[in-house]
Amino acid sequence: MCFSTSSGAICHLIERKSRHALALKLPDKSAKATRLALARGLRRLPREMVRSLTFDNGLEFSQYYILRESLGISTYAPQAHKLLPSLFILGEGRGGASELPLRHYLLQNTDLSQLPQSELNDIRNELNCRPMAALGFNTPKEVLRYEWTRSVALHL
Repeated sequence: MCFSTSSGAICHLIERKSRHALALKLPDKSAKATRLALARGLRRLPREMVRSLTFDNGLEFSQYYILRESLGISTYAPQAHKLLPSLFILGEGRGGASELPLRHYLLQNTDLSQLPQSELNDIRNELNCRPMAALGFNTPKEVLRYEWTRSVALHL
């Protein structure tokens, strides 16, 4: 997600099954800044939870191979005829329905330099606690918790 009043951006990650999302503040749209923010954000998650990433074709994701090697995950480029695996990124250039809830809080003229990551986390947490029709009116947080406990139980 890009904003008109600042050079920064937000990298929006969405888990495909639960639609649980993370939002990472980027200082700029460079490939290095994107890679570092993704690595930092994804390392906070349980390793078993992040198996793959599907990227948009933007230049900000051009260092995907370094991320793939450092995290030990698979990476994919989007293809119209295939389903997206595990975690995917909705890049700043394409927009889309999954960005819309964030846009209710963060308008196009938002100055990202004045937005701390903690406030962005609070917004994302609130959105992850909203029931969704596509999830049978469960919240993304509930679905993620259910899937995670089921997955862990099956692997024991």
